[in-house]
Amino acid sequence: MNREVESIFKVIHYEHIYSNKRKLPYPTFRVNGSNEIYFKNIEDVESYMQKEADFYKNKLVHQSLDDNYMDILYAYVILEIPLKEVVNVDALDQYLSFRTYLPDGTLWGKNEYGHFMSRHATGDEYNYWGRKNQFWGRKPDEIKFKPGDIVEVLGCPGNVFWSNETVDLAIVTKVPPTIAEVEDMRKKYIETHSGYDLCDHAMSIEFDHSLDTYEVIPYAYGNIDHAPTACVFKPTKQISAQRKKHLMNLYEKNKLEQSRLSGT
Repeated sequence: MNREVESIFKVIHYEHIYSNKRKLPYPTFRVNGSNEIYFKNIEDVESYMQKEADFYKNKLVHQSLDDNYMDILYAYVILEIPLKEVVNVDALDQYLSFRTYLPDGTLWGKNEYGHFMSRHATGDEYNYWGRKNQFWGRKPDEIKFKPGDIVEVLGCPGNVFWSNETVDLAIVTKVPPTIAEVEDMRKKYIETHSGYDLCDHAMSIEFDHSLDTYEVIPYAYGNIDHAPTACVFKPTKQISAQRKKHLMNLYEKNKLEQSRLSGT
């Protein structure tokens, strides 16, 4: 089935909320995602972000703290949303594609696959949306972190695992699968399934956005959680030696537990 899906791109500005910028807010801090703007295509989105970066590069917005907007802005989140389709505004993970950009307009993460099913889909349309929603793995250069790295995780639309408008300090324990690894997973799945289980709709449930995550241990949680690849960032602030030690202790404890469970 061939069909053309019209869409728009929603750009969300995530900005720091400072009560006192000189007090480090780790392990969790709030960001404000109330400012949005919409465009017809991704080229206009990127042009807009570049103009914003150029305009605010030297423009002070908090004179008392000597801040410019590049210090206030945390990230841009871009959701591609279908037109003429019902979208649940309370859902954090309905999109045709998903991107994150740094304050200077640099692309940070991108999901080319979607996570959306038309509520009016029938017959072949289930497989059409199924094809669009399948995750096929990450290229090696898209996996920016390794186990043991300390990161920040942004809670935003597109991240169904995290609370919206929060940033959490965490440590990586496992990285998302590569294209080769997903191909191997798909091959094993196909060998052991048949019938409906091999249609695109069923495959999109087995190989959906939930595979495209880092396994992390959030500082404030202490146990394994998952964070979408495009929502995991480098730390933006200094991390105290005490916090680093706490995260490394959680990481080493998890390694020992995994070794015990696997018998190695």
